[in-house]
Amino acid sequence: MSSWHARFRQKLARIEPDPSQVQVVGIAVAQDAGSDVGPFWAAALG
Repeated sequence: MSSWHARFRQKLARIEPDPSQVQVVGIAVAQDAGSDVGPFWAAALG
């Protein structure tokens, strides 16, 4: 791991969650009747 990468990981470890910075993302999916959108949501939401 490079020294830059190590420093970056250390900075990320110090980040504190801030509920005031939460963002909402809306996702809509068009689908045909009877089609399965489960695989889409599994991929989109991880």
